[in-house]
Amino acid sequence: MNKKIIAFGLIGLVLLVVGVYVLRNIRRQPMAVVDQTSMIVDKKELMQNSTQEKSGSFVGDAFHKGNGEAVVYQTASGPMLAFENFSVTVGPDVFVYLSKNDFSVKRELGEFVSLGKIKEFKGDQMYNLPENYQDFKTVAIWCRAFGVLFAYAPLD
Repeated sequence: MNKKIIAFGLIGLVLLVVGVYVLRNIRRQPMAVVDQTSMIVDKKELMQNSTQEKSGSFVGDAFHKGNGEAVVYQTASGPMLAFENFSVTVGPDVFVYLSKNDFSVKRELGEFVSLGKIKEFKGDQMYNLPENYQDFKTVAIWCRAFGVLFAYAPLD
């Protein structure tokens, strides 16, 4: 009987710790959240009326795979971020963030802006950028609940 109580107690403790960890990560707030409701959705229009400013290739790790390009365009309606030939490992609660950190040095968010929940785990997609997008060095694909980096693209 005592072994069952100890086992349930340990399971309860583990669940409590995981729950606190997840809640803490979910409550971490970005500097800003960029509105994604109005944007150019036609890639042909984007390519005709824009100039490419920055780009970077997505990098993952041994467990979380990330491929494709992150490209910043200046358009008539403002700056846009395009994912081209993009794919990343599927996961829960995954967001697209812009970070001021250089992830090739330290893979931590630091100061960041949220572009919202990832639209798709595979395929081309676009996101509106904030006016101060030049202040940010990295596009991060981030699991908010577990505080895990899935992939990143340094913007050069």
